[in-house]
Amino acid sequence: MPIPIGESTLDIDGRKLRYKVAGSGPVLMIQAPGWGIGCSLYETGLAPLERNFTVVYHDPQGSGGSDLPSDPKEMNVGTFAD
Repeated sequence: MPIPIGESTLDIDGRKLRYKVAGSGPVLMIQAPGWGIGCSLYETGLAPLERNFTVVYHDPQGSGGSDLPSDPKEMNVGTFAD
């Protein structure tokens, strides 16, 4: 099933997570480093990859267009991976 192109959000445990899909081809996931910096940091520089890949830019919680967790202790690499 193709991934819809464009910007969207996904609700995970009551938190909004932002992502953007662009291009076509095999899927390539790009995740922002977290800690407030969103994927818009990469969207311009990595745009040439969209010619050969379906690029999914993902803002982890508390970054870019994604919600902050209600508990600051959840801002850690483990919950980013989850």
